[in-house]
Amino acid sequence: MPKPKNPKKLTFAELLLAVWKPYCDLSIFLKPYRLRLILGLLAGVGFAAVNGCLPLVIQKVGGSVFKGGMSQSQLMSGAFQQEGPGIEKVLWICLLVPVIMLVRSLLSYANTYCLTWVSLKVLRDIRRKVFGHLMEQSLDFFNRSQSGRLLSRVLNDTRVAQEALVGIIGDIIKEPLTVIAMVVVVMRIDWKFSFVTLFLFPVCLVPIIVYGRKVRKAGKAEENEAGIMAVILQESFAGIRVIKSFAREKFQLALF
Repeated sequence: MPKPKNPKKLTFAELLLAVWKPYCDLSIFLKPYRLRLILGLLAGVGFAAVNGCLPLVIQKVGGSVFKGGMSQSQLMSGAFQQEGPGIEKVLWICLLVPVIMLVRSLLSYANTYCLTWVSLKVLRDIRRKVFGHLMEQSLDFFNRSQSGRLLSRVLNDTRVAQEALVGIIGDIIKEPLTVIAMVVVVMRIDWKFSFVTLFLFPVCLVPIIVYGRKVRKAGKAEENEAGIMAVILQESFAGIRVIKSFAREKFQLALF
């Protein structure tokens, strides 16, 4: 009896290609909506840039308001120094914070709106594609397949593909840029503190990686359970006359 061959070990490039190939195949659904997608991604880039500038603005406001400084004894005694910028300049500088927050919120809204719009359009197109493909199958295919499984393929699996496609494209641009912008700004403000933070950052990634794997496994299990549930629901509703005739309600409930 021949021994089973060991699976071929993939190189990093081959593994990366295998991971990205499904997304490349699904990317054709994004082409009709590329303009709205680009607008959403640009809004995400702007959000990352503004989010990174926020600590600088807060530092500027704090430096302007408390210019001249106070010693600890003066702070405790309430003897405030009169040095510093005029009240009008302070007010104008303080207005930067709500302005930055407003711009940040608008960019976040534009990013979410555009990507959600594209996401729903892609979901509709994927479902039409899957449904059209199912309609072209033979009668023997439908005799061998469970209706609930087919319903799950059209409703649940297409949503998972849509969320993975649009969600990852949006996050893979906005989130890394946000992190890079924050790191650059913090390095500019206090490089010593930045090095300590960057040293501790990999430690914070450990629970994220561990629980991320568990979440992915739970997600796959949830998809399988959703398919089984759809099968039971479809068969129960389609055969409700038989269930009622033989008083099989409790049996179906136990299956569910």
